[in-house]
Amino acid sequence: MRAFLSDASTGQWQRVVILDVGSNNGNWAKSIAQLCQAHRKAPCETVMFEPQPQFKERLTALVGELGRDVTRFEPAAAWREKGHLSFFLSHNTEASSMRSSIANRCKKCKGTTEPTLVRSLDLARYMRDTLKLPTTDRDTLSLVKIDVESGEYELLPHLIAERVLCGIRYLHIEWHLD
Repeated sequence: MRAFLSDASTGQWQRVVILDVGSNNGNWAKSIAQLCQAHRKAPCETVMFEPQPQFKERLTALVGELGRDVTRFEPAAAWREKGHLSFFLSHNTEASSMRSSIANRCKKCKGTTEPTLVRSLDLARYMRDTLKLPTTDRDTLSLVKIDVESGEYELLPHLIAERVLCGIRYLHIEWHLD
């Protein structure tokens, strides 16, 4: 993250965009957005994607805290297509996943995960059409963090095929082995 913050502070970028795909409680998005603003001396656009219903109120409040004009929250799973999908809520919220095997990894938790239907959106289309991210990093500095509890194996090939990662300068992925 040091390199990203250093780049953000140069003043050469018209836009600085942070995507937090799999925001959970929003702590990472909050800290990186605040650090980015401090280094850049101007707000950084921040978008959080999180399907877990228990975080909707907190992430909505975080939008107000970070600034409604530069922060968005999408209460949906960032995915390959728009629609709905089964999502397994784990007692350990950081393990909630589209795969029950990942959500059930919590050894200390009692009981099993509960599947629920969540909204999904096509992340490639969102990046291209809604955020209007360019295909080169000439005028936009962007950081994408993906922490989607094993969904990265299906999401990343889609983002590559749709050519939306070409303009992304920093890509931070948390890998999950199943």
